[in-house]
Amino acid sequence: MHTSLHHQPPAFGHFVAVDWSGAKGPRLPGLQVATCQPGHQAPRLIRPPNKSLWTRTTVWQHIVQMAEIQGPVLAAFDMGLGLPYMDCDRYFPGLKSSPPNAESLWQQVDQQCQQSADFYAGPFCQPPSKFAPYFNAPGYRGPRFDIQRCRVTEQVCRQWTRPSSVFNGVGAGSVGLGSLAGMRLLHHVTRTPISLNVAIWPFEAVTTQTDIVIVEMFPRLYALQAKTDPRSWRQPNFLPTVLKFYDVQKRSRTRLATEDEMDAYFSAAALRHLAAHASVWNPPQMTPLAAGYEGWIFGVHEHFFTEN
Repeated sequence: MHTSLHHQPPAFGHFVAVDWSGAKGPRLPGLQVATCQPGHQAPRLIRPPNKSLWTRTTVWQHIVQMAEIQGPVLAAFDMGLGLPYMDCDRYFPGLKSSPPNAESLWQQVDQQCQQSADFYAGPFCQPPSKFAPYFNAPGYRGPRFDIQRCRVTEQVCRQWTRPSSVFNGVGAGSVGLGSLAGMRLLHHVTRTPISLNVAIWPFEAVTTQTDIVIVEMFPRLYALQAKTDPRSWRQPNFLPTVLKFYDVQKRSRTRLATEDEMDAYFSAAALRHLAAHASVWNPPQMTPLAAGYEGWIFGVHEHFFTEN
């Protein structure tokens, strides 16, 4: 999974943005889904089935059904698809059984959490897990937790904003629990055969025949690209400014009540816009090793703020 890959995406029929959640529970109010089609129309916020709340499982089922009925889907999740590796030449320095690659990492997360429903991954980063010392988790700060550890893609992001470490699961902007839950989903995707061709970018090759492409998104970065302050999402001019930047030509009357809904909504438009740029799929700063061990945030490349 760490060989050099050249990605050639299909003609997507839908762009789906998932504001992900690592929370525990049968229903997750922070989990929100938005979609848009090719062209310039505004995105749509997708309500969960049965007038309930989304689960991580039903979100994935919805994406599969969408691809089966309506063609190739670019599905982006607000979560880290991997852990830092390149800085220490392993995910968990000092641990003999540290996973040797991304697929093994996803498998280890899933195995550690098999008793937890709906891809919840809290047991991976809390005692008695052998991996817990490396995380800052709710109720437990591991002695080997290092807030400075970051992936190559996050180092590049620091030109514009400072992403939280994937090892951090506490406080504002924490991404640890959500990312680990996402890794359980990735393991499920790689081990559960379906009739569709699924690729996890950039770990696997994306071709014109791919039916579902899974990528990692970063809503805060997309808001900054549109020259807006993501903290001002409640302001009346925030959404029109972001949508205009991402070439949405028809206004939406959708009422967005929470930041999670807002993040999913404008990220769907950003995905559609960014996916048209070849350099987004093959960024020059994304080395084969970084792509294979750590993953990459969709849209991060050297011309991020100028190639529009």
